[in-house]
Amino acid sequence: MFQSSFITRCIAICLICSIINVAKASEKATVIFAGEMTEIASEVKGGYAELATLLKQKRKSSIPTFFLFGGGSLGPSTLSSLDRGTHIIDLLNSLEPDAMGVANREFSFLEDELSLRSYEAAFPLIASNLTDKFTLKNLDGLIENTIVQQGKYRIGILSILDNRVIEEFAVSRITITNPRTALEKQSKFLREKGVDLIALTYSSPALPIREYLHDGLIDFSLRRNEHSTPENFTNGEHHPNDVLLINPAKVAIIDLEWTKNKPNSLKLNWSSKDLNLFAKDPRVLEQVLGHTERLAFLLKQPIGLLTTSMSTKIKDVRTKENAFANFIADTLIDYTGADIALINGGTIRGEKYYKKNSVIRRSDIIKELPFRNKITLLEVTGKQLRIALENGFSLIEQFKGRFPQISGMQIKYDSSRPAGERVVSVKIDENELVLEKTYKLVTTDYLSVGGDGYASFRNLKQLKFNNQMSRLVSDVIIDTIKSKKEIAVSIDSRLVDISSPEVSKSGSLE
Repeated sequence: MFQSSFITRCIAICLICSIINVAKASEKATVIFAGEMTEIASEVKGGYAELATLLKQKRKSSIPTFFLFGGGSLGPSTLSSLDRGTHIIDLLNSLEPDAMGVANREFSFLEDELSLRSYEAAFPLIASNLTDKFTLKNLDGLIENTIVQQGKYRIGILSILDNRVIEEFAVSRITITNPRTALEKQSKFLREKGVDLIALTYSSPALPIREYLHDGLIDFSLRRNEHSTPENFTNGEHHPNDVLLINPAKVAIIDLEWTKNKPNSLKLNWSSKDLNLFAKDPRVLEQVLGHTERLAFLLKQPIGLLTTSMSTKIKDVRTKENAFANFIADTLIDYTGADIALINGGTIRGEKYYKKNSVIRRSDIIKELPFRNKITLLEVTGKQLRIALENGFSLIEQFKGRFPQISGMQIKYDSSRPAGERVVSVKIDENELVLEKTYKLVTTDYLSVGGDGYASFRNLKQLKFNNQMSRLVSDVIIDTIKSKKEIAVSIDSRLVDISSPEVSKSGSLE
């Protein structure tokens, strides 16, 4: 009897230890995270074919592997300027992401095009704090959250936008709800559904991510932005469960480890890998070649000769007068008969240096002007114009795309002054700007509805002009170069920063 009782106690102890060990056992999963892949192939950076190979390798592992795509890829690019991101969805369908977070760039071609892309996708597109003004629901085709499963693990996916998307892309149909309010609602729903973890993709460094993680609204967060560093964050010390992928040529491989039913025990160990280290997957490579070849004939068509050198690097188009921007703005005045022209430097995206006597091809212009912006002629007062110019000069230090490139004006500004006080003088046809006077301003449809912070252009009277009014800026530039056969671009001191060393050294503002 004693022996039987002893055996029973031993069995009970073993069962208890087994239960304790099971409770303490670590749960493990892997997340592959990528995003902002607007270019589909690059010998230097790699692309979708290399990413497909990495995914195949990781998916063979006994540890469940999730693939989350951070968006930011439907535009702008040479191909997307023609098909509005359809080719990106086609490639992603082959890579089979578990979910894609909607980022700002998904609105490059506005709301209806994003809805169309969502129906082409074989995976969910997530936007957790977006509301369509007309339906009072999410934008057609998008969903607020999703639960994805690999092996025995279920992860809830959320994605947050901020109000910058409305200003930057001039979208009019959507509103952005308070991020924390949206996260509280969606997090509660996902926890009640019994998910193991909650992941958030996001695009703004201004969000208090550390707070969201500390309060348990999410368990880990993912952001892909080549222009950000942890120092950019306004929410204090960078949280270890907040993955920030900066290098555009890399993908994040994130190992997750946590105790079952204790998401707050989650620990991340992650690294970034160069995509070009992986071989190209043959099937996806065939798709990539198909997309590029179907447009190759049109894009390689020569349209003219550049008889001067020029640069479209970010710093050159977003901080000072730029020769190519001058050519664009001058062309828009010629096309519409406007008094003055203003475009935002961010509309030029090629980031390229052209040598003297370079052959300009259609692909160069499409790459430089990938957004399908149309020409708009407005009636603007001097006061509204000056407000717009202050907005344009307000973020020079951050190389923001709102920097104004102009024609028909001579402007002096002081970048050392506080934002909102930087315009020193404005002349139009050698005459001082008159605040009460009206002028004919040619710009883009994007700026005419307040894009990039140009709120003073919103709701202005639109004017008619003799040429076709529905044409794209890029098409007009292509036609102009073709008709001229040769172009020479230059700067002529129409934009002068009086605080620049060159001006200070000359000792003159004239």
